[in-house]
Amino acid sequence: RSDISGRLYLFCFQKFIFEIDRNGFQRQRMSAPEFRSLAQQLRSLLHDDNSCGAVDREQKMASLTAELSELSFPLRDVSTDEISPVVVDLVLHVGATSDQLVQNVAQLVTALVTKHPTQLRPQDAEECVRRLLQLLRSAADWLRSSILRTLGAILYEPQVLDVRTEEDIARALLPLARRGSASSEAQRHAIACLSNLLAHGEAQAGTAGSGAGSTPAATRKKDRAKRGVLAHASEFLEIVMEHLRHIMVSEAALLNRARFAGTCL
Repeated sequence: RSDISGRLYLFCFQKFIFEIDRNGFQRQRMSAPEFRSLAQQLRSLLHDDNSCGAVDREQKMASLTAELSELSFPLRDVSTDEISPVVVDLVLHVGATSDQLVQNVAQLVTALVTKHPTQLRPQDAEECVRRLLQLLRSAADWLRSSILRTLGAILYEPQVLDVRTEEDIARALLPLARRGSASSEAQRHAIACLSNLLAHGEAQAGTAGSGAGSTPAATRKKDRAKRGVLAHASEFLEIVMEHLRHIMVSEAALLNRARFAGTCL
């Protein structure tokens, strides 16, 4: 009897899991046309500043971004070619809106880029990064984390950036990555952004120097990478070591407290 009950329980459990998977698959299939419809409405609103008043426009943007954020990501049957224009438009045309709407847009862009890894066109990548840095400079401390998370999601994929843009990223993020300069979450995201950028820069420099001999093109590419974010690698390493030393000191203090508490028992 117990064997039959066990098999019956297993059968019901498997059927339950199957229904969850099937419903999730159907929701994702339904999300594709819904995404295209909402994305088209949002892009039309972003590109047409005269379609309605500023307050009405902001309310519509908030409603559309909220609906898009509720979709089940990753979206099936939606290519990265469809995702990229939405990401670019959201970042570049968010405008001088409220901090809450900037946060909503940042969260939506992060979800899109994270679930649909996207390498933007060089010009789009440059403009998006520069716009995010501009938002970062004027953002309140509580909003910096969302903007940095979005920037890190974009930089996670190897983007083709100009040396001056890499320099701007390093100058903006290195101070934020230092202990005590911002919230711990903002520090963590700043370190993640710089790590992604340094990893791609090192890979590009390594590729340029291997298998190509010492051709002028390879030399220029390697020198270009070293003049970018890689020039700040030592400063970044110093910041990371500072964080690690703090973690080690904190853990040692906790261990000493635990030992003292143990002796008092």
